This record gives sequence, C-alpha cells and structure tokens, in this order.
Amino acid sequence: MEKEYLRKVIEIEALYMIEPDLKDIYVEGPEEVNIFEIYLESNEVNVIPIDNVDFSETNGNELYSNKEKVLFLNEFITNKIGDKLPHIMFIVDRDFDTINDTTIKRSYLKYTDFANLEMYLFNESSINKFLKIGLKNFPLEAEKIIKIMQNLLLELFALRYSREVIDRSYKMLELDKIVKFKESNFTYSPEDILTKFLSKNSALPNKERFLEEINMVREKYDEHNEVRLFVHGKDFIELFFLLIKKVKNTYSFNIKSFTRAFFSSIEINSLKQYDLFQCMDNKYPKNT
Repeated sequence: MEKEYLRKVIEIEALYMIEPDLKDIYVEGPEEVNIFEIYLESNEVNVIPIDNVDFSETNGNELYSNKEKVLFLNEFITNKIGDKLPHIMFIVDRDFDTINDTTIKRSYLKYTDFANLEMYLFNESSINKFLKIGLKNFPLEAEKIIKIMQNLLLELFALRYSREVIDRSYKMLELDKIVKFKESNFTYSPEDILTKFLSKNSALPNKERFLEEINMVREKYDEHNEVRLFVHGKDFIELFFLLIKKVKNTYSFNIKSFTRAFFSSIEINSLKQYDLFQCMDNKYPKNT
C-alpha cells in the first residue's frame, strides 16, 4: 500500500497563491477533524489534521507538539501571503494559554473556547445524553458527575501546568492510584498527589516551586470562574471512565471504546453558542 502523500509547507504556500479561495481548516488531530466535519456538513470545506503536513524542509520539523505545528504553519502562511485568504482557518486548543494570557492574535488563527476540544462535552447535556444512550440505569446524574470531578480535574490541571513550566519530562501519575471512590465521590488529597508525583520523578526538592505554580493556577481559576478553562482533556476522559468503572460499566467499555462512544454524544446544535463555531458559521455559511 502506498504511503499517503504529505504536502510540504512550501507547496501549501504555492497552492494558496494560485487558489486563494480554497476552504481549508488546519487542526491538531483526528478528533477535531471528526467534530468539525460533522458540524460544518460541507463537502467544500477541508478539515486537515496537521499530521498531513510535511515540515521537513522548515524549522517546524523540530516542534514539540501538534499545536506548535499548527501555530507555525499559521505564522508561515500569514507572513508569506498576509490576510488575503478569506476561507482559511487554523484552530488550536487553548491549553495553558489562559494562565499566562499567551493566546496569539492572527487573522486566520482561532482557539477553542475552553482548554481543549473535550470541554465541549463537559456539560450536563452531553453527559446526560451519554448516560441515557451509552449506559443503562446509571445511578448518578450529570450534575452530580460534574460536581464529583471538577475540583480534582482542576488540581490535575494545575499539576500539569507546573510540570510544563518546570520540567515537562516528569511523568504523571495513574489516576486510579491517587484517588479512591467512596460513598459516590472521589476522595483524594492534593498534598498527597503532589508528593507522590514528585517522588515518582525524584523531584521532592522542587516541591516549593511546584506549590507556587499550582497556587497561581488556583488564583487564575478564581479570577475566571470557568472550570472548563482549567481541565486537561485526557484527565477528563480518563476520570469519567474511572468513575463509570467504579459505579456501573454496563457494557464493559474499555478506555478506547468509551472515548469513541462518549464523543458521539456531543450536542452538535449546542456548539452554535460558542465563539469558535460562530466564527465557522460566518466563514463557511451553509447557504453558499
């Protein structure tokens, strides 16, 4: 089987010089492709995962993450062509940008409204839909599930941010080893989580530094008062799955099948309320 051809960055530039009216959206990964394609319902708009771009002839080949690659390509195209492409978008997760206010303002660049794509599922409507269709007679309601998870997810996000600032090579802990489920709730100690994390990475001398960063994230959360800006998508999916395993895994989901099933419960029509999807509606109106 032939290897899929990856378009080089300079080829993308040349393509847009010749065909400036192309409708392309560049995203970080396949989940974004699926959600945005379903939302747009258009054969004219191409949603392209950044892995389909060849960065080998640019500095982009040395970038750390898919997000950085999307940002690089956006900057490259903007610098070469300017704002003359009416139907191009580059979309990235907000991630930790809320903490340091590091979002970049460019003509083609848009951020998720919350920390990541998964946060469009972190609401009562989507969770209830999954409970009704994906599970059977689950004893907890969506409001309770969100309440159980959100404080722990905030703590994990703060820890992840601190790791990013101090040493991104440190390994995170497995969730089922740091939390216990008791009386319809997760029990955990933020102090114990930090100590176990630092011990695992032989980094106990860095404890005070980590505490400074963690407290700063907590202060930012108090300032914004929107938990979806302070949750890592992977933590949300894994913690929700852990909750299901502890309470009632009716159909014997594993993490892979659960993730796929849960994403199918996203309320597509409800996405219209968010800035990112309103921008899509304006750029790609369905009546044209």
